[in-house]
Amino acid sequence: MTGADWRDDGFRRRRPSAETLSWVAASMGRGSRVVGWRRLTGGVCSAVHRLTAERRGTRTFVVLRQYPYGLGLHEALVKEIADLGVVAGSGLPVPRVLAADVAGAGTSGAPSVLMTRLPGHVDLDPVEPASWLTSIAELAVSLHSLDRPAPAFRPWTDSWIARPDRLEVPAGAHDAALWRAAFAVMATPPPEDDPVFLHGDFLPVNLLWSRGRVTGVTDWNSLHRGSRAIDVGHCRRFLAAPGAAPSTCRA
Repeated sequence: MTGADWRDDGFRRRRPSAETLSWVAASMGRGSRVVGWRRLTGGVCSAVHRLTAERRGTRTFVVLRQYPYGLGLHEALVKEIADLGVVAGSGLPVPRVLAADVAGAGTSGAPSVLMTRLPGHVDLDPVEPASWLTSIAELAVSLHSLDRPAPAFRPWTDSWIARPDRLEVPAGAHDAALWRAAFAVMATPPPEDDPVFLHGDFLPVNLLWSRGRVTGVTDWNSLHRGSRAIDVGHCRRFLAAPGAAPSTCRA
């Protein structure tokens, strides 16, 4: 496998290599084989697949996450594995690591982690939006009450956007004042409240649902301690985005 660009959608759409599937089968125990695979949506810089492993007549669903080779993204994988260890046994519905190949030695060069599959699916069009929001808020309370170790949050801006002091109003913006107000907010420090345990990417797209309740929390690679407003604000920004969530959530 050659070096890849994490923005290359081809990597995320590609079927796991034969070598990778052999690694998965070996990780599931002697006599196991992979009999099915399905690409899952949601990965931005990684490929995520649901695999069906069969052993002694019993089939088990597992989840495989892989990062492109040669981009240094194995660090993100190492952090996710460590973070999953931190939240294991917390009472939150989180996946369990079954096997990992951070170097990609047995997975065609792609840093990989194999996890248990959580039930449910991403739901951005709930039948009862008010109940949906309440469940998200209750989950945030439970998450932020955890007494688990995590590094202190440090403000950041995506490097592919711009440094905070170099943000510019886009040409043709309808409301330049609104853009400048947003930049001013970004430049302010988070509220000085008591630091809590943070997910770091607390978004509805990282929650799984079944029959109206949260059955899974995914993407554990951004744990920090800091103001609860960091998680809440990140989630609110998503909910306010046109088309990202039920219109009633933006009212």
